[in-house]
Amino acid sequence: MRLGLTILLPVAAGAWGLNAADSGVPGLIRGLDGLAAVLAVVALVLVWLPSNNRYARERKALRAGR
Repeated sequence: MRLGLTILLPVAAGAWGLNAADSGVPGLIRGLDGLAAVLAVVALVLVWLPSNNRYARERKALRAGR
């Protein structure tokens, strides 16, 4: 999932950014494209954040219980 998003989100964000900068596109669409570009960058950062400690502890406990 991380690899796919790392490849596809910058491409999509670039397209949305170009569309937001185009003056021939209606205002609402430009705003939505700009928002989508910003959210794509945020999503890319969130995908690569490490998991929280509670989740990591539960995963270790499951592995140790096998």
